[in-house]
Amino acid sequence: MTSTPDTPMCGAARDVLPCILDADHAGQFHEDVNGYRWPTAAAMAQAAEDLRPHPHATVTLRPNPADPAEVTVEAESDDMNPAHVAYGLRMAADRFNGHAIAQGHQPIPYGAAAEEQRAGSPSAALLDAGREAVPGTLRGMLRAAETEAATLRARVAELEATAQQPTTPRILTTGEYENAYAAARGELGRYRAQLGSAIVADTVTSTLAAVGLIAPPPAPEPDTCPAQFADREGAWHQCEDEPGHDPAAGHNNGEWSWPDGVWFARPDEDDA
Repeated sequence: MTSTPDTPMCGAARDVLPCILDADHAGQFHEDVNGYRWPTAAAMAQAAEDLRPHPHATVTLRPNPADPAEVTVEAESDDMNPAHVAYGLRMAADRFNGHAIAQGHQPIPYGAAAEEQRAGSPSAALLDAGREAVPGTLRGMLRAAETEAATLRARVAELEATAQQPTTPRILTTGEYENAYAAARGELGRYRAQLGSAIVADTVTSTLAAVGLIAPPPAPEPDTCPAQFADREGAWHQCEDEPGHDPAAGHNNGEWSWPDGVWFARPDEDDA
């Protein structure tokens, strides 16, 4: 719906002409008096969100060529809680056991059930006797291997737990940012000339920041402290104190203040 004199206009501008739609217009595009349309900031942010990978896990089972009765397992998770993955696998196992029974197949014991079955079988005594016959040196090697395997499992669990923790946004390299900017211009097609390079750059910067990617910092202004920080919209701010001032006092640009050594923050607004 276009605005009338009694209806506030949206006013979002591209190069020169503003959007003539209502201030609270719906849809994913602005439109000027000439009929040219360009995407809203919300549409750009949603597009970036749609491209973000969602947490998931993948498990691949294949018959073991050396023993058709066995299977090989390949499993990996991407940003998913390992406990949730294990819970889902147990649910899948119960479902496949139900399919096996319906097709006349006997489920294969696993874990504690397999141990109980093995302990009650005649072969269990033979296996136990074989273990007793293994020389002490080999048993020591087996124990060392088991200890090392336990250590590795603990390390993997630690790394997976660390991966679940929130991380500081990453600063893109100049090349990475230029590639993202070029891709955005390519997607905009003929609209990029109507928007202008400044609006495209600002939109790319804020959209990347929304998904944890910060544009490279600009070269610091001379004759002032070079310390900079990036806010959550991806914009960089430089300290306006004298070069060489005491870093323990933090940094200040007249609007924001932040501690030394911090490059990403939403600092406290300067009361002064």
